[in-house]
Amino acid sequence: MSARTAVAICVHHKPWLVMSTAITLLLQDLPDVDVYVIYNVGDGSCLDRPSYEAYRRLAVGERPDPSMERVSYGAYDRVASEHGLNPKLSAFDERVRSVSQLRRPGVHYLEYENDHALDSGAWYKFIRSGRWASYDHVLLVPEGTLFTRPSALRASLEFVRARDIDFVAGAHLKRRIGRSTFLTYNGRDSGATPSDVFHDEMIAETFEVFRRDPDFSKAFDSWPDEVALTTEHHLPDIWGGPLWRRLRNAADSRAPVPRGFLKGAGATALRRYRGVFPRLGVVASRVRVGLGVTSRGGGDAIYVDSERRHVGDVAPVVEHEGVRFHRTDEVEWLGACCNHLLSRRFLEDLAERLERYRLYDALDVPFAGSALEMVWGLMPAWLGVDKWFFDGIHRIIKNPATSRREDEPPEVADYINRYYPGRIAVGWADDVLKIRSAAAPYAETLRAALPEAYF
Repeated sequence: MSARTAVAICVHHKPWLVMSTAITLLLQDLPDVDVYVIYNVGDGSCLDRPSYEAYRRLAVGERPDPSMERVSYGAYDRVASEHGLNPKLSAFDERVRSVSQLRRPGVHYLEYENDHALDSGAWYKFIRSGRWASYDHVLLVPEGTLFTRPSALRASLEFVRARDIDFVAGAHLKRRIGRSTFLTYNGRDSGATPSDVFHDEMIAETFEVFRRDPDFSKAFDSWPDEVALTTEHHLPDIWGGPLWRRLRNAADSRAPVPRGFLKGAGATALRRYRGVFPRLGVVASRVRVGLGVTSRGGGDAIYVDSERRHVGDVAPVVEHEGVRFHRTDEVEWLGACCNHLLSRRFLEDLAERLERYRLYDALDVPFAGSALEMVWGLMPAWLGVDKWFFDGIHRIIKNPATSRREDEPPEVADYINRYYPGRIAVGWADDVLKIRSAAAPYAETLRAALPEAYF
């Protein structure tokens, strides 16, 4: 299989996240891919962005000009100065540059300005660059995305090529949401701030840009107003046996401490010492590497709204070399986090429409990232292709069973160790990951390609 596949990684603000993506990419049994490291630089202030000008005026005590354009007449800037900036924005961490320097052929580095379009904005700018045009398939992943098994990339490419599939979304955070709920999601509660209300206005503004394309407008209109809000976590079943899984879930739980002396004391102790579980995982992983034990067991369960379910009862999955795929016809489902495997044919159609209808204008809308995430979900209906999902990648955010945030170094290392037993043992030191041991031939590959900070 030739290097006609590109993996684009959006890198921004947490060294250990890009390190986790780099490690699991190098553990793939398909080495012949090109890699684009896209630095999303800045904190979103966008000093030369006309649509943000009113905020800069307010920052120095000037009132905005009410005659300014719709998107830039001062609403965002007013609520931002009074109630805080877009909470999804964060500053670029220069340390991510050093840990993303990969010593291997076919690695390219790009730099874009971070803005309210977030990771989606980086993908649109990458599409506008045309650098994807020489590849048969392009995989777009944010930092912190793990490949869930050594065969994940190769098996996925084999599957989409055999079935002529154009669009596959990551199913690790597959969500279903109705249109009316999405359009009023931030400002519908009684405690909503002016910033929340404006956020919803900008979501609608972003969709209006895309509705310049009649085909997108049809897809948007076919999106049901009301559906049951649902989140599915399609991931390999790596949680361990029933007892171990219950202990981990109890330690990670955010529910009130159970009543009763014994239950309450046990739950409190587990939560207090929850950090011991990842540390035990590092020890166990080093033992597995030494013994060459690569089987990880597992079953056929996934989580739906924190409930453990058999995957076959949730979606009609098709498995290829351990990677599970399924197709969804409903327009309201999306793969959150903007992880997508796309064909060149799909990208050619998308790129042409983005230019013809001036859809890149959406990148100048404050809070655009929220709507752009849903636009990805609407894209298959918009462009007339099937919508597929797969479990070959995992962008770590929250625990599927407990909803506890878990994208910190100990938890990220623990996931790598569970996805690659007997192959690697990963620990951490402060906010960087550390490879404690690796089996041949992985050890040689990792040592040759990764900076010294990994070791």
